[in-house]
Amino acid sequence: MSTLTASETNLVLATVPILEKGGEQLTTHFYKRMMSHNPEVRKFFNQTHQKDGSQARALARAVLLYAKNINNLDALGPVASVIIQKHVALDIQPEQYPIVGTNLLASMREVLGPDVATDDIMSAWAKAYDLLAGILIDAERVAYNQIEQTDGGWAGFRSFKVAKKIKETSDVSSFILVPADGKLAYKGIAGQYITVRAEIDGQEHRRNYTVSAAPSNKDYRITVKNMGTVSGYIHSLNEGDVLDVRPPCGEFIVEAKEDENLLFIAGGVGITPIASMVLNGAKGTLLYYARDENEHALAGELKSLDGVNLVTKVGRPTLDDIKSLVNSKTHVYTTGPEGFMDFIYEKLNELELPQNQAHFEFFQSFQNLQ
Repeated sequence: MSTLTASETNLVLATVPILEKGGEQLTTHFYKRMMSHNPEVRKFFNQTHQKDGSQARALARAVLLYAKNINNLDALGPVASVIIQKHVALDIQPEQYPIVGTNLLASMREVLGPDVATDDIMSAWAKAYDLLAGILIDAERVAYNQIEQTDGGWAGFRSFKVAKKIKETSDVSSFILVPADGKLAYKGIAGQYITVRAEIDGQEHRRNYTVSAAPSNKDYRITVKNMGTVSGYIHSLNEGDVLDVRPPCGEFIVEAKEDENLLFIAGGVGITPIASMVLNGAKGTLLYYARDENEHALAGELKSLDGVNLVTKVGRPTLDDIKSLVNSKTHVYTTGPEGFMDFIYEKLNELELPQNQAHFEFFQSFQNLQ
């Protein structure tokens, strides 16, 4: 794997101002182009995130971050780890990388035009993409091997049966999934998610759903809000039905020391990874927001936990809700809708909480990194 020359590095850095202004336009075009030219990759992408622009925004931030740190790739560690886990969850393989690279470079030509996307700049970006692809492929190979060689691990997808279906709220249900072959499952870590594969109207979809119970090598519980094509399909399942599943992955996990205070903040169905954490023994205060008092899924199970101060709230959070709970030793774990997490991020900044003590979901991980 060759590194970039000083000249190539400077050419990539020269595109940073362009990516700052027009990165989202570029990535929006990229996704449209790739879906058109290579429809076989649609199964890897959540079409709801495509339509609302959140996937394009996340990729734009990632591309910008990569360009800014092209001469210091170690700074990408946390973001790279999230991407690697996401790719392993979806079963991304090395042969998909050239598809992405071809469409990304073509999009740069098409959006930026020949005066900006010169041959020299495109050559530098082609090499930069190959460098990044090589780093990710190598890291993903290690992650795949680790999962496959651990008790209960497997390659590809594996059949799981719906052992139990539990209605939690008006539009949220939990599903207990057990291996169809009766053998052990890969245990994973509290806060991680599995990927399910479903064929709907002749089209394959892959979606991530957080395990909402403590890690187990016997079964997985997912708690799903009925809000889209795949979640609607899952809600149509009954006990005994089968889903194809990938093992748990993800970087949103608790690694607290004894002298740290933990504050969990969840919005709506974002409770699922936090539920896994506290059901697995994490202690602290849990602020749980929902749109009305009957929509706190899993609250009955969580309120009885020792060492967890559960506070259920209706509506949106305020600064007053959290400011008395945050100090220099507090680690905050937040999940929920993008706007919800944006608000918490801003308020934690106002309270001067160090960034390495504020932990957010996947898309939020790209939201404010510059």
